[in-house]
Amino acid sequence: DVLTRAETPKDLGLIYSVPFDIAAVPDASLDLVMSRACLEHIPVADLETLMAGLRPKLKPDGFMAHAIDNSDHFSHVDPTLSGVNFLTWSEAKHRRVWQFGRGGENRLRHHEYADLFRRAGYAVVGAEALIHDEILKDLPRLKVSPPYDRMTAEQIAAVTSWYVLNVPTGTRTG
Repeated sequence: DVLTRAETPKDLGLIYSVPFDIAAVPDASLDLVMSRACLEHIPVADLETLMAGLRPKLKPDGFMAHAIDNSDHFSHVDPTLSGVNFLTWSEAKHRRVWQFGRGGENRLRHHEYADLFRRAGYAVVGAEALIHDEILKDLPRLKVSPPYDRMTAEQIAAVTSWYVLNVPTGTRTG
């Protein structure tokens, strides 16, 4: 069985492409684009460009599948921090941390990814958000900064997102 003998993505007929060069990918050549804990590390403007650029690369029956970690990654190593601590920072502080830290995060929330994908021309054919109960309990003590202060507790506490996307028929051109 090929699955039990596979040692690399190539053994399964998959191409792992990092760094990714979108220009090198022929139009209508991709069956599936997958990411896990990647999209949150891409600045919003670059993510919008990437999503728009990938749309013509998908085959007519192709899909995208993305797992996104919407939590503050500093909380992964410091258990005293809330999983959404970075939402208490001003935009200026976030930019400084992004600039000087490696692998910064864009701070998009689950519903904002859905909006971004739709603006890029994708249909969201599957979506799920994991809302973290501990964060919901922590929110009253946190002073989240704008624009997060205008979001619901559930929008803020959605720390994991799963999306499946495709390109609606008749909208494939770039």
